[in-house]
Amino acid sequence: MRLPKLTWIYALYSYSFPFRFKIGITERAVKDRCADIERSIKDETGHTVTVRKFVAVPSFFAYRLEQYLHRKFARFSHRMPGSGKTEWFMYLNAGSCLLFMLALYGFELSVSPAYGAILLLAPLPLDFALLLILALCVEAVAVVGGLILLLTFLKTIL
Repeated sequence: MRLPKLTWIYALYSYSFPFRFKIGITERAVKDRCADIERSIKDETGHTVTVRKFVAVPSFFAYRLEQYLHRKFARFSHRMPGSGKTEWFMYLNAGSCLLFMLALYGFELSVSPAYGAILLLAPLPLDFALLLILALCVEAVAVVGGLILLLTFLKTIL
């Protein structure tokens, strides 16, 4: 039986392409992947851009998670130049804005809706980052739960 490989799943962005974010995976350092994308965009367009990592999380199921996110966000897909050109999405942070406003309402804080608008229009992949962090938490709980079950089972047979 082959064990799953720990791979990085990441959300990248560039101020050169506002509201566009890339979801991808790599087994290498994410900064090296950013450099690859920057080089390929420059080779294809002649323009120098800076691609930044917003969040990267390790995952045993990174490929499946990446494919799932690509399918779910397919309607927001935005073809871009360079490497990984079909893995970019044009998206506003509607989920982050909604969660922020609901949290403020839940804590009975009186804050202007302008703060929600700032989150909505922030040129950072906040919603994607929340999804990746949530997936990391679910995976961590599953791994720890599996280990606890395994140790409990081993304790009963020994």
